[in-house]
Amino acid sequence: MRKLLSGVVLAVSAVSCKQADIDITNPNVALAGAVATDPTALQLLATGLMIDQRGTRQAMITNTGTFGREMYTLTPNEGRNTTNYLVGIIAGGVQKLDPGGFANGSWTGEYGALRDIYNFKNTINASVALTAQQKSAALGFAGTLEALMLFEIVQTRDTVGGITEIKENPFDLAPFVTRDSMYKYVLNTLDAAATPIEVTGKIFYNIPENYVSDTSLNDIFRKVVLRPMANRAGSTISATAANEVGGTGAGGAKEQ
Repeated sequence: MRKLLSGVVLAVSAVSCKQADIDITNPNVALAGAVATDPTALQLLATGLMIDQRGTRQAMITNTGTFGREMYTLTPNEGRNTTNYLVGIIAGGVQKLDPGGFANGSWTGEYGALRDIYNFKNTINASVALTAQQKSAALGFAGTLEALMLFEIVQTRDTVGGITEIKENPFDLAPFVTRDSMYKYVLNTLDAAATPIEVTGKIFYNIPENYVSDTSLNDIFRKVVLRPMANRAGSTISATAANEVGGTGAGGAKEQ
């Protein structure tokens, strides 16, 4: 009798269990369609971009500080933290930086962030959960971070230049452009992002009215880049941008 009951239980269990019952959506995998309809998810994407940007800062500060002989990382167990920057290697009788060493940072992190920014823009444009003003503010925010990432690359690559275009297929490589073209792209991107941030930034960030003024909100995203840009790019900076950072400007010499 006990065996009979066990057999009945097993038979019922087999009938009641289906493959669909154990197929569940992985909560750790975000779907673009779902994100586009969820304002909370869009805010999380924006937070992710800020994390990307903050993640590049340590390497940027360490690299430029060491090259400029203003800071050193002295570790008894790994001398290359300093020698790779100041001494390099001897290859073919020529002293140069080791392309596979420590002094080649401020590249992967920035371009990883640029890929995330590209995806963020596409998601914002496809969103049905945001108003036109919110979309404008979000795209202005993304454009400012895009310019900052490219500015870090052009700062650390001298005449090598870099890539300003992010393609839909990450395996399709865009061409390198000159250093001058990168600066022009960064300046134009900042100018394009300025108005949406200044006018509608609070709407996207849901910042209380009395917490921060429009002017200071704009300062957060523009002056962090514009002052060094004004110092380096002088004649190509627009009059508006120059006035914001206290420069003399060149009277609207913004180039396309």
